[in-house]
Amino acid sequence: MTPVIADYPILAENKLDYIAGNTYTVEAHDLGQSGRKQIQHRLEGQNLVRDLIREGSAAFACVVVAAECAYRHIEMADAADLNWSEQTVSCEQSLALQTDEYAAPVVFQAFVVTTSQIDAICLSEQHGVSQLWREADILIPSAAKIALGPYFASQPTLQSILKIQLAEEGELPEGCFEVFAVPESGFYFSVKVDPILFKSLQEPKGATAHRDSIFCFALAQGLELLHGDREYRDGWKNYQHLRALHQELKRREAPTWDEEEFRANRAVALLKPHVIEPFDPNDSILE
Repeated sequence: MTPVIADYPILAENKLDYIAGNTYTVEAHDLGQSGRKQIQHRLEGQNLVRDLIREGSAAFACVVVAAECAYRHIEMADAADLNWSEQTVSCEQSLALQTDEYAAPVVFQAFVVTTSQIDAICLSEQHGVSQLWREADILIPSAAKIALGPYFASQPTLQSILKIQLAEEGELPEGCFEVFAVPESGFYFSVKVDPILFKSLQEPKGATAHRDSIFCFALAQGLELLHGDREYRDGWKNYQHLRALHQELKRREAPTWDEEEFRANRAVALLKPHVIEPFDPNDSILE
């Protein structure tokens, strides 16, 4: 059989090139106050991708794309960070990019890439490929993606700064919520919501009716916490999400919490204006 170049099995969730038990999964986490991402690569099974990583012919990597400023960069994981077991090879890759320096959204994709050309290989059962690929002779060029993870994006500022959490039964009166500042994971406001209100937010009608009002009230309360706490009022630049929020407020010409004459209600109104739908005289408020 003639070797085929640019046609080789790819390990990905939506492909059938490999048999069950062979997977490539990716998780992404924020690295605290640094504005950076940590990518956790995990390859399961005995397969061709694992073999190429072990011999140094392939490596874990991640591409970072900020489309608005035409930025694209590939970062390679360090082979010294690989962790091996009988069925798994994993790696934690800390990206050098500080994501808050680029216009959102910043998009990431992790993958396994070949670092040199792979000479002719006759695929067999030991490579973990499906029956269709067995006994196929292939060539894999250098810089080929042989395993693909999903795309994911950095969170928008407003989504990353507020996290709704379920309160314990009886902790809060029905329909109430509280706001707390949490400096971990780049800083965010924890919005603790009573169970009945929390349940309504999971339903489409409840989410539409209440989410914006809760969001605005909670964010205003959070901004007041920042303005009143000297640690955050003076040291907000140490926190990734606060830097992004401050930048967004400035972009909208809204007041910021580090100003003496700060008004949280005006800041939130400019950050998230209320959209009033046109009145339809055929709609009855009595229905």
